[in-house]
Amino acid sequence: MTVTPPTWTGHEPLPTAETLLLEASAGTGKTWQIAHLVTRLVAEQDLPVERILVITFTNDAAAELRDRVRGRLLLARDLLADDAPPTTDPLLAPWQLRPDKSLLRLRLAAAYSAFDLAPISTIHGFSQRMLTQLAFESGQEAGLTLLADVQPLLDEWVADALARLYATADVAQLALAADMGWTRKELTALARAVTGAVLPLVLPPCPQPVTPLEVLARWQDAVAGFQRWLGEAEGRAALAALQDEITSKRGRLDGRAIGARHLTSYWPSVRDWLAAGAPRKQRTGAGTSRWPTAFTMEALAGALR
Repeated sequence: MTVTPPTWTGHEPLPTAETLLLEASAGTGKTWQIAHLVTRLVAEQDLPVERILVITFTNDAAAELRDRVRGRLLLARDLLADDAPPTTDPLLAPWQLRPDKSLLRLRLAAAYSAFDLAPISTIHGFSQRMLTQLAFESGQEAGLTLLADVQPLLDEWVADALARLYATADVAQLALAADMGWTRKELTALARAVTGAVLPLVLPPCPQPVTPLEVLARWQDAVAGFQRWLGEAEGRAALAALQDEITSKRGRLDGRAIGARHLTSYWPSVRDWLAAGAPRKQRTGAGTSRWPTAFTMEALAGALR
């Protein structure tokens, strides 16, 4: 069974202890209805205009809504004057016949005089107002400002982060940082995630904060240590053990079909990769796309166990 919701005409009694949802398509007079609802709340229910919260989405819409509400209050006040001519406005005409129209006019006049106090704004504007008025209760700084668009602030953060890195890093470190994702595009995406409504989970967890240069230095130290290890007896033994493992498994390693003879031809490209700082996105040398570039000391040393 389909229930058709009633049509709102503007003459219905205003609710006092319930919530009403008014749905309307574009261009059907939502702003006009809101302006008249505020006028009715002021005149019929004696609500101070500063106690009626009206919120919209954009600054332009909020400015238009303020003008429409102010104009409706002024029109209603003037039409309730004793010498006002009869109006054809279907919603205001009944007020001209009420015996208490002078009282309604006084309420409308007070609302018009205090209209600058009316909380008609955007969502972020209302939030800013509450944080300012309730600074002690909210625990926020008194000078806190809410932004409708955070993109300029994110751009500034990203620019500062890149400037700090470029001021102290060398060419090799800058290339490595870009390979690791320390770029304007990736940092902007990170800044958006960090400033989102839900705090992102950082994996793996970092018990203590580190700077980008510290990360790069640790990576460079790890690569240098890996290079030294490969030149030592244990590293050479690991390579030999890896060749034996591939041979014993009939040319398969981690589920990949790889010939043992390719290991010897591939190894120089791995050394070149390490000499270049071990960029994570780089693939060098013929046939290297068949191999994972994430060679680690632990992975190769595991072949000895």
